[in-house]
Amino acid sequence: MEPHREDPFAFFSWAREHAPVTYVPALGAWMISRYDDVVRVLNDTEAFSSQNALARIDRDNPPEVLEILSAAEPIAPVIVQCDSPDHAPHRLLWRRLFRGARISALKPRMQKIAEELVDAFAGDGHADLVGQFSRPHILRSVCALVGIPEDDHERVAAADWAFLMLLVPNVDVATKKRAAEQYVDHDRYLLDLFDQRRARPADDMLTELVALIDDPDEPFTVADVLMLIRGIFAAGTHTPADAISATLLNTLSDREHWERMLADPSVIPGMIEETLRRDAPHRGLMRITTREIELHGVHLPAGSAIFPMLGSANRDGEHFAEPDAFRPARDGVRTHVAFGHGPHDCIGAHLARTQARIALTVLAGRLPDLHLAADFSPAHYQDWFFWGLDRLDVTWPRAHRDAPTGR
Repeated sequence: MEPHREDPFAFFSWAREHAPVTYVPALGAWMISRYDDVVRVLNDTEAFSSQNALARIDRDNPPEVLEILSAAEPIAPVIVQCDSPDHAPHRLLWRRLFRGARISALKPRMQKIAEELVDAFAGDGHADLVGQFSRPHILRSVCALVGIPEDDHERVAAADWAFLMLLVPNVDVATKKRAAEQYVDHDRYLLDLFDQRRARPADDMLTELVALIDDPDEPFTVADVLMLIRGIFAAGTHTPADAISATLLNTLSDREHWERMLADPSVIPGMIEETLRRDAPHRGLMRITTREIELHGVHLPAGSAIFPMLGSANRDGEHFAEPDAFRPARDGVRTHVAFGHGPHDCIGAHLARTQARIALTVLAGRLPDLHLAADFSPAHYQDWFFWGLDRLDVTWPRAHRDAPTGR
């Protein structure tokens, strides 16, 4: 996959036509590339299991890493690693935590975060919108949702990096050891926050989670809640941040789209949705076959690792007309699988869409004359789970830095 990191779509197109089920040594898995097949895999949890499809941090790491992790709290499985019946109570809890009323109450804070970020660079005439806007906007929004103190955002971002490094198989031992040390330290940090909420409850997710732990009638343990919080940051920061950055690139690359967004901010959700389809930020998650399966003439024994490629499915011409084109008004755009599909579809999709809409509305209103920097060339960061821009360099005339929001 490495040679195709910058532009995987030519390879995806070839695979859909010639090898819709193809073994990728770098993944150690069979890549599924067609839309209908990806939807089938994601829906059929009986044949394609999530149980232990990802690495178990406390099992699938080198001995010297496991020794460091022995100082951590017991390590529960991530929700995306669970099948029924274990999956159902955890999913219900996630739905409760991400209820619409909580997200609506957070909107003014999201708006304020976006405004503050723009304030920090509006007078410069140039910025990297990935590092200075998209990523910090999402990180700070999720921290506000959970109840992480304002001063600890970067610490939480480092802990999220460590968590993902421990899940990825092809990372060197030295990096994994450093990640394990951060993982253990983050356990202690979160446990201290739990104690703070017991002493001083607040109107946030942390307080609700602590109440769950302390309620003998609830089935959730400290280990479950620690992993849930890690899952919120792993699942809830990368995809929306990358979607914001990619939407900006798509619209700034074609001024017609950008000008339409300025004239009518109501089109912004369609721009985001088409970006999610065309440039899916989340690659996919593994599944394991529970029995022998034949797919497109390929025999898959029980226990085979399967990797449904969301970005490939979203550019399948059998499902989307002119799949490589950026067409925000296309019919059926929300049938994309950027947020997954079936029993494990993304519970935080509504939050991600809300974050992206607010961020883009603020940025377009404040800096309507944004342009891509003359020397900017898109490059994507290297990650096992995600595909997104490493930076996004833009410029604008300083005279327009104070344009009113919502122009």
